[in-house]
Amino acid sequence: MNNNPNRRLLEKVITISFLLRGKELSKWIKFVDVKDYVFDIHRKIARAVLGLARKDICVDLSTVINFDPSLSAGELAGMIAEITDKFSMGDLSAENIPKRIKQLKEINLIESAKKGEDISTISQKIDELSRQGLDKLLTPEEVVQRACEIIEEKNTKQEVMVKYPFKLLNGATRGIHKGQMIVVAGRPSVGKSVFLQNMALTNLLEGKSVLFATAEMSIDSMILRFMSQLSGQNLFYKTEGIKPEHIKDFWKDKKLFMHQFTSTHELEEKLLDHKIDIIYIDYLQILTPKSGKFTGLNDKTSLIVGDLVDIKNKFDIPVVCASQFNRNAVDQPSMADLYQSGKIEQAADVIISLYRDKDDKDIKNMRKIRIDLLKNRNGMTFWNGSVKTYFLWFDGNSFSFCEDEKHYAEEIFK
Repeated sequence: MNNNPNRRLLEKVITISFLLRGKELSKWIKFVDVKDYVFDIHRKIARAVLGLARKDICVDLSTVINFDPSLSAGELAGMIAEITDKFSMGDLSAENIPKRIKQLKEINLIESAKKGEDISTISQKIDELSRQGLDKLLTPEEVVQRACEIIEEKNTKQEVMVKYPFKLLNGATRGIHKGQMIVVAGRPSVGKSVFLQNMALTNLLEGKSVLFATAEMSIDSMILRFMSQLSGQNLFYKTEGIKPEHIKDFWKDKKLFMHQFTSTHELEEKLLDHKIDIIYIDYLQILTPKSGKFTGLNDKTSLIVGDLVDIKNKFDIPVVCASQFNRNAVDQPSMADLYQSGKIEQAADVIISLYRDKDDKDIKNMRKIRIDLLKNRNGMTFWNGSVKTYFLWFDGNSFSFCEDEKHYAEEIFK
């Protein structure tokens, strides 16, 4: 059984779209292949869809159940409710179905390459897809190249593109990789912006090209925060000892881009002009989506997340976003507490939670901030509990976080 949660969700979205958009099946029924689905219930739905289409019977919940009585009406209704809660009806439109089928077929081709299937056989499958009218996914040459890369990655330690500034997170995630979407969530004033700035500065010191974009702060405020972290003193109140030549010397050869913006369209335009290794966005919910049209806050957030996913995939770079928790979030927030959470939870590769506990005591000007790794698509997570507490220290004077490594589980650092 394939345990890839991303694949499971993709199969579920496609098959539920079949049930919701059955009247429009004629446009893309030729792309449906039962063998594309590895989960039994999704395979059964796909088989029923094909059987009904061959008989010119409209596809919906009742006709699919009549075709295959082993399918449970309650289970299918539950799946429909789950998907329509996570996605807007626009996301589930007929126009999006071919794109998702294409993504599933691409996953199948890559998994075939990983399993060592003959490259010529994979090439024949790609050519067949092209003849059927579905956009070509990978050329035969690209499949050969990707297959070689996969083997190389398995035989050598995969290079981490950029790092977190904390040993705790690097140990659990093995760093930040190309094309990831990372969400840093917390309530107001918990330090989300500073956390992003800490990450950006760490990457700058390693020679990476960083874009720090904000829809909340001014450019001057961002610069002062970065310089406060570097100098160890709050430059909003005191600048003694900081000279222009020192600043110029430090920032020499550093590739930091700053952008004050409001829409994802503006952000994408800036990326066309510069080579960027990683983007930091502060913060997600106050952006405007590319289309500029939405029916409510949930729809707006879904469109923003969709735009950011397109950006990270188009430019093959990580995108790190700050995000708010709901006001009624519990003391120890979960993914369900993310503000307009459905699309964020589904799209993010990594979700980091920062929060305060009412029983935690501060030390002088250092505030104790608890940290959870709520989601890690490619590895382990951790969760604050009675046995182990994960936390960082937040220094409001220098706008920086630091960690006390002795408190963390040994296995995370292996």
